[in-house]
Amino acid sequence: MLTAKAHAAGAARACASSLAAGPAAGLRRTWAPAVVSMPSSGMDRRERAASVTARAVKKWVKPEINQNTGKAKRKEMHVREGDTVKVISGKDKGKVGEVVKVYRKGLKAGKIVVDDVNLIKKALKPKQTMGGEEQERGKIILTEAPIHHSNVMLFSKDKQCVSRVGHKVVDGKKLRYLVKTGEVLAEVPRNTRPQQEEDGAGEGGEE
Repeated sequence: MLTAKAHAAGAARACASSLAAGPAAGLRRTWAPAVVSMPSSGMDRRERAASVTARAVKKWVKPEINQNTGKAKRKEMHVREGDTVKVISGKDKGKVGEVVKVYRKGLKAGKIVVDDVNLIKKALKPKQTMGGEEQERGKIILTEAPIHHSNVMLFSKDKQCVSRVGHKVVDGKKLRYLVKTGEVLAEVPRNTRPQQEEDGAGEGGEE
């Protein structure tokens, strides 16, 4: 085996012979130091990336506002509360349930809650009764999470099929019906605020 001194001596002889023979006989290679462009502040790449990340400002998401009224826009959907729908996409595909809640405004606009669909675990904190004597332990429950309304279609219990929704006017009243079966959907009355009775007026009349 050749030692390090022998390797150095051989390299020196080869270099001397190439220089003596001239540039035509030997190859001349020049080495230039690598030039790295650095920012004016002297930061390297990691520090620059960290500074860019630090300068990022979080933008709070806000609901869409109607320019005419100044209120949140109302999302139009093909389903309403009380409708029977079938999930056509997602992990619960094929399930049939009733629409429990509809979100038409706000950040959840366009989403609905279907009974026994998209169940998630929710942790409840321990509660204490008003008397302060009994204390309820914390527990984990299953509750429905909202899904987008485009993931469901109206379902007919009689024909056991899904269908699109249509609109028609009968006796001056606009009705919704299933396009495939012609079944008219029952209109569920919307929740209205109950009228508050004035106690003073009733008591005064009796006297």
